[in-house]
Amino acid sequence: MVNTDPIKICSTLKCRRTKLRMALGHIFYKSKTPISVADIQQALESQKIKVNKTSIYRELEFLIKNNILNKIQIDNKFTSYEYNSSNQKSYLICDQCGHIIPVDFNNQTINFELQKISQQHNFNINRHSLIFFGHCHQCQ
Repeated sequence: MVNTDPIKICSTLKCRRTKLRMALGHIFYKSKTPISVADIQQALESQKIKVNKTSIYRELEFLIKNNILNKIQIDNKFTSYEYNSSNQKSYLICDQCGHIIPVDFNNQTINFELQKISQQHNFNINRHSLIFFGHCHQCQ
């Protein structure tokens, strides 16, 4: 599992502790679900940090490249980001409003099946996500 402390991340990566990088680290640390760029920008504005989207995307790409974040492509509508972790996460996502609900369940069966599939196809799986789409209680 990745260390989620922004200061330790910067020390490990030997990178500068910029205001944006520290703020992003704290935003991701507090979030229990993947976060969109719009949500990141809103959280930064609420902290009185003014930054353009290009800088946010550049920082996100840096963190993805260094295996700190994962990019979650949720169909064609949503792209979100979350801390990279050995704990594979699963989500319920509302097709209508985009609300994301993290869910925990026994991954033992899934891990067994993934291992069988990867051996059958001689494919090395680095990570996976399990996403269920439907309608939340407010959109039903």
